[in-house]
Amino acid sequence: MFAATGTGPNMLGQRSIRPVWHNAGIYVEIVLCFALAVLFTCSRRSWQYVTGLISLFVVISACNSMWVYEMASRDTLADAMAEVLHLSPCFELDPNSQAAREGIEHLLMTLIVRHSISMVSTMSLCLFMIVSVVDYSKIPVLSCLVSTLIFIGWVLQMAIRYDVQVWQKITFHVLVCCIIPLTITQLHAQQRRMRFHAERENDRTLRVSRDADSILNHTLKNVLADSSGQIILLLGQCPMLPDKDRYTLEMSVATLQRGILACRHRQTYIDLMAGRYVAKRSPVRVWDLIADLSKGRSVTLHWSPIEPVLLDTVLISLILENALSNASKHGNPTDPDVHISVERRLGNQLMFQVSNCRNPNGPHLTSAYVDSMFSGLDREMHRPSSDPTSTGIGLQHTNLAARALGSTLTLVEVRDRVLFEVHVPFLPLEVGADYPSDLDMDITAFPSGLRFCCIDDSEISLTIMKDSFQKRAQAGDVQTFGAGGAADAHLFVQAALRDAHIAVLDSNLDYPREVISGANLVSTLRTSGFKGLLCMRSGNTSDEDCERYRQAGCHCIVGKDLPMSKAMDHIKAAYLRLAPMPHCLIPLAPTHGLPNVACSFPNVARSTRNVVFPTPRDQNRVGWDPTGPGGSGAWEVVSQ
Repeated sequence: MFAATGTGPNMLGQRSIRPVWHNAGIYVEIVLCFALAVLFTCSRRSWQYVTGLISLFVVISACNSMWVYEMASRDTLADAMAEVLHLSPCFELDPNSQAAREGIEHLLMTLIVRHSISMVSTMSLCLFMIVSVVDYSKIPVLSCLVSTLIFIGWVLQMAIRYDVQVWQKITFHVLVCCIIPLTITQLHAQQRRMRFHAERENDRTLRVSRDADSILNHTLKNVLADSSGQIILLLGQCPMLPDKDRYTLEMSVATLQRGILACRHRQTYIDLMAGRYVAKRSPVRVWDLIADLSKGRSVTLHWSPIEPVLLDTVLISLILENALSNASKHGNPTDPDVHISVERRLGNQLMFQVSNCRNPNGPHLTSAYVDSMFSGLDREMHRPSSDPTSTGIGLQHTNLAARALGSTLTLVEVRDRVLFEVHVPFLPLEVGADYPSDLDMDITAFPSGLRFCCIDDSEISLTIMKDSFQKRAQAGDVQTFGAGGAADAHLFVQAALRDAHIAVLDSNLDYPREVISGANLVSTLRTSGFKGLLCMRSGNTSDEDCERYRQAGCHCIVGKDLPMSKAMDHIKAAYLRLAPMPHCLIPLAPTHGLPNVACSFPNVARSTRNVVFPTPRDQNRVGWDPTGPGGSGAWEVVSQ
């Protein structure tokens, strides 16, 4: 039809010239397409109206198309009749030629209308199929309906004008090109709506589950910490306790502290299972690591001198924890005889080995059996378990942790012993480098007689801290707050600003009617001019939590899973970094509502000229706090 919009032979066989406005619709569509392209390219705000604009363009394009098709049909009919007359000159001489010409014209117009119906059906079907596949929206569906009605109206007026019977085709067009696509669109909309509700309910359930899990995890950490603290207090109050009973209680304390540590590493385990964990190395003494893991267990240690190295202590602890646990549970039931050793190998690798006496009644370790335990596949084929909760998930976690570390695992049976080995790559400490750790800090220079202010919502935790600071730090005075409720927070801030050298806070002070953030208290102390050491002792010490505490102004962060003996070492090291010279005074700035007092460090001269702060190179290392007291900077000390 578009080919007929040009010129064609007239009644006399001559070429006729069509008016330019017959083709105006084509130019209008070109201009509209170009305008839309420019609008969406140059204006970002127009994208929020993309559905409405394109729907309007579809309606305008439908009206314009009908104009083009109307002009094309007239031109096509005229050209066709001219061709017939040109090829059959006898029509001019025959007196009945008028009737013949009308019959031919009616036949040609019938063909044109039927072809137009096919064209309109194809266009409408395409429009509705696009809507049904892409998305359901009222505006696009209405625009398609309006366009289809315009198409049908144009076909009907042509059929009435030329007396062409097209009702059957119109009915088929409405059925196939409108009703069926609209039904498909509605079904798609219902499916999307159901999927949306299901996904929203799933997200809500997942969010609620995470919140409940976080509450349970936090509660469990507090309960374990309180239980451990009560036993520690009992051990301190009963010096004449029999050695056997003391050993049993100390084993219980070590087990509880491992449970606290496992709770603290909850997010690490989630990231590990999701495959997004990134190894984070920190300075560590390998002997201390092995000794901590062996606490609360009957394990024989084999040691060779190894200098401090950089390791991911979280993952290596997870691997060795599972290895020691399995060695104790699945070894010889009468005497597992568990040993652990570590050796340095070539290529900056450490070889950790856990061995135990094998269970004579257990299956032999074949390569297929070991692979099934590490992968979790076909485990029941090698060792069916009567315990429905026994899934071998520990060894699967071990395998995931080893992959994240870039380590290799081996589990073999040698005569009557089972050997578990893991080869862990490490990074050596740079010679003379200052890392944010306490490995080489001489904490014997820590002065006595300091004044401490502590706040916590747990009375047991406050009692433990007071006892530890008095015994391990020879504190001159230890004031505790938090047991009296939310009102103690203001008293704590006043006491700390008045005469405290070290302030120790809990991250969340949870009271029946109010929850107070320890980070907010730290910010209050910093803005009020506190110049002493700010330490956060919390059960929440994830990377995000530590970053939040550090931004609030904390110099030292220790976990509640850390024994107070080690926590005290971290606090001492952080204090010595804050006042690195033995003759240094850090004055306390005037505070609002309090007398102008100076917070001085004991045995320190009143001079700041010789204070040595970390070098610029240190500021690029992890843990550097550029907002330290007086702008001097301070290291963050995180529990290991």
